[in-house]
Amino acid sequence: MITKKLFSKILAWTLTLALMVGVIPFAAQANTDGLKAAITTYTGGTGATGSLTATATDDGDTVTVEGSVTGVSAGLTLEIPAGVIVDWQATLTGMVSENQTPPSILMVSGSGTLNITGGEIANNAANEVAGYAIGVGTSQTPTIRVSGGNVIGKGNAAILGRNAAIYVSGGEITSGQMHAADYGAIHISTSGSVTVSGGTITADGSSPAISGGTNTTINISGTTAVLKSGSGASARLFGNTTVRPTITGSYLWSTNADGSSSQKGSNGQLSTDPFFTTTWGSVRYLEMQPAEISGITVTTDPTLTYTHGDALDLSALRATVTYDDNTEEVGKSYSDLTGLGFTFSVAHNTPLLHNAHNGTTLRWV
Repeated sequence: MITKKLFSKILAWTLTLALMVGVIPFAAQANTDGLKAAITTYTGGTGATGSLTATATDDGDTVTVEGSVTGVSAGLTLEIPAGVIVDWQATLTGMVSENQTPPSILMVSGSGTLNITGGEIANNAANEVAGYAIGVGTSQTPTIRVSGGNVIGKGNAAILGRNAAIYVSGGEITSGQMHAADYGAIHISTSGSVTVSGGTITADGSSPAISGGTNTTINISGTTAVLKSGSGASARLFGNTTVRPTITGSYLWSTNADGSSSQKGSNGQLSTDPFFTTTWGSVRYLEMQPAEISGITVTTDPTLTYTHGDALDLSALRATVTYDDNTEEVGKSYSDLTGLGFTFSVAHNTPLLHNAHNGTTLRWV
């Protein structure tokens, strides 16, 4: 039989649980109906063929775009709401003029994120009024992330980013000989920014790889990014001499667009490095590189005293490894060092013999 006292406790617990359930917040689903409709009803204009699909996650926060439309003569405009990600995996190619509305194959507005993970967006117009592959509306502040696929502008900027925050970690962004030579394969203005950690950005003719206005921000890092400006007489890697890019890590640079006769730089430490001297504007090629080891310092010795027949024990060894970009890694163990390519004059766990090893200098090679 349940006593009155026990029943009161059960009732109290039940009421408490009910109150807790009652205050669980409800997360509203993002409204992407208009965005999906713009994608699925898009025809590409006169002469275009193909179609696009748009699939949203259950919460509506991500819309994946697949399919293909070629022969585009009228661009697609995407209004991406804040907090929404468009995962682009589709192909969209054709020819659009900068005098059209929109003046690009794909126009992005709003403050959400366009995430290009595959496919291709290409404006193949190469005349004096060629538009862009991707354009950003005036006063719009979207985020554009490129981790795969291809973005191509044959006669103008591949990405006219304006005030967008652009991140490139993979894929290829390419522009041809542009009629607006001051524009790069990526162009930003006012408060726009470009952060490159991978991928390849290539311009042709006299065009730069990245261009921006006075207050823009350009950051280059990573170990795989490659930037190439055009080979024209006035070409340089970055289009505005008032913009000083921040380059973190080790890299090869060259005044030749094909990267020949390259020199090594790291964080602007070389006095002849054009990125950080008055002649930096002559650089036309930049290839980020993994940092190279420049030194190693033992901070904790391994066991050095043994009895005949004991195995060499390097497990206590600790070292600091220094790289040519002035970074360092501390506390590296024997296994860490062998993973970096070091070998030792006497291998770990080698049985030590008095006649063979007494007085031997242990070193790495």
